Amino acid sequence: GNTGYTHQGWFTSDKRYWILGDELDELNFGFNSKSIIVDMTDLDNPILKGEYSGPTEAIDHNGFVRGNEFFLANYTAGLRILNTSNITATNTMTEVGFFDTYPEDNSANFNGAWNNYPYFPSGTIIISDIDRGLFVVRKNAILASETFIANDYKVYPNPASLYFAVNSEVEVESV
Repeated sequence: GNTGYTHQGWFTSDKRYWILGDELDELNFGFNSKSIIVDMTDLDNPILKGEYSGPTEAIDHNGFVRGNEFFLANYTAGLRILNTSNITATNTMTEVGFFDTYPEDNSANFNGAWNNYPYFPSGTIIISDIDRGLFVVRKNAILASETFIANDYKVYPNPASLYFAVNSEVEVESV
């Protein structure tokens, strides 16, 4: 029933659960973003454990687990970060953060974030966006404009309408 295209999946860190992304269910059936959680404890008898329903109708794409977090490229809704630590008790995941690379909308279309890589030791995450290129972000980063500009960074145009660019004289030591 209500599946469109089994696209990609990733195991939780303990290898107990497999989180499956169905790339076309949002488009074909009008669901909000949905990830299916399968208990793989017995490989001969996988059991549907539950599912995560996201806050938007954006299409889910590639997802990866690091520790107790699932980093989901969610097309027009950008990168979503979901906590996996309570799957056993709740049958789902909880969103703990996001970075929207396609702020125009969160519709079920193939624009925006289609991949991510959350495995840098520094905690840096890269997001590949079909329309806008590469984003380099960090979870829980706080950017205060006074600090940002005072540290030899230049933001332009200022004021910005939809997009802005950042130039720096500061050498990046690691990602």
